[in-house]
Amino acid sequence: MSEKYKFSIEFQRQLLKLLFVDETFIARFWKLIKSEYFEERNAQVFVFLLFRYYKKYETVPSLTVVREELKQLIENKKGNLFNITQEELEELYSYIEEIIKQPIELKDLKYIEDQVVRFAKNQALKKFILSSTELVLKEQYDTLWTNLQTALSVGEDVKDVGVELLSEEEIEKRIKEREGGIRKDAMALGIQKLDEQLYGGVCPGELCVVLAPSGAGKSIILVSFGKSFIKQGKTVFHYTLELSERVISNRYDASLTSVKYHELNKYPEKVRNRLLKIASRYGKVLVKWFPGGETSIMDIENHIRVTKALKGIEPDVVIIDYGDEMISTSNRYRDQHWLEQGQVFKELSNFAIKYNVPVITATQTKISAIGKDKITAKDIGESYNKVKKSDIILAFSQTEEEEMNGKGKIYTAKVRDSVGHRTIYVEIDKERMKIEWDEEAQEMYE
Repeated sequence: MSEKYKFSIEFQRQLLKLLFVDETFIARFWKLIKSEYFEERNAQVFVFLLFRYYKKYETVPSLTVVREELKQLIENKKGNLFNITQEELEELYSYIEEIIKQPIELKDLKYIEDQVVRFAKNQALKKFILSSTELVLKEQYDTLWTNLQTALSVGEDVKDVGVELLSEEEIEKRIKEREGGIRKDAMALGIQKLDEQLYGGVCPGELCVVLAPSGAGKSIILVSFGKSFIKQGKTVFHYTLELSERVISNRYDASLTSVKYHELNKYPEKVRNRLLKIASRYGKVLVKWFPGGETSIMDIENHIRVTKALKGIEPDVVIIDYGDEMISTSNRYRDQHWLEQGQVFKELSNFAIKYNVPVITATQTKISAIGKDKITAKDIGESYNKVKKSDIILAFSQTEEEEMNGKGKIYTAKVRDSVGHRTIYVEIDKERMKIEWDEEAQEMYE
């Protein structure tokens, strides 16, 4: 059967008929298929009319209505995207009638349904290839990359209709999932009191944001969290958009071995032995640099695909240092930075859900928050939309005195799956790249 079709004109005509006669079929695929995927101009016009009508009335038109729609298309010069002339009208209508009369064998029906996604992806990639030369000549590489990612993602969610909440299968699935607790898949951040407040830590599908002023130690906190995930046997993909891979790798060495950052060179054997021991017992970490101000979530997604293909590994946790250095996948908001930043965090949240991993990133406060005793979500810089899209916001603050003494506070500014806010007192060691709960201070101030 596949040899017979291979997305030929015959296949495309059979697909056209299914779209017209089967309302279930058009309901499933009308957002996936585009008129330009069809090679015949008449087919493109027919699909355009079908989908325009279906979008408005949620049903398919009769042949009589199709004829009227074609007439209106010609009369409306602005809406006549295909430049159809009056002379071509009867030919077009005859083409549609011929398509409708064409029989579909039952054995072909199943094949066509199975191949729709492949057809759409194939045609989208073909369209991308045909348009890529012009974009390369114009050096529009961002647009080229975006178009490629869009083509590759065609059809990914077409079979996902959601969760049938009250079906017996789904009920049993949720009961089983909750056997170890409502957040049994949570991954600890490594700060005891904070993990208790989060009912175990961060969960797959959540966006966790560290909020702190510039230079306060956001990158150190992210590395400390990464160490905790590694020691839980997780695979961490740590993306750095500000510091080099070498700097982040050295910070992990200090955090994992408890050897001071500026003394790593003094104890090579100790560092080597401790790292090899950790590598044999725990998880993995992959550190990857991307240029700040040029990297979008599509670059991250593509890197994950490539790494899976080349090394056979996928992330359990994604750390991005940090979100403010990213750009959105669209050029729409580039000249309005606050909207652009909101879109970036929306895409990070969607990415966490799509890949079912926790995403940990950071964002800066306003300048006025530097040295504040307590930082809240109101102190977030650029765009408050970052708050809306985040599941967890951990606001780190230090007074001058606390900074001198290696102390600080984390305020749970937002926790979507918890009740209330709380201040967690911590100790931060910027030489050993770790942050821990300060139990003594917690008892003193509470």
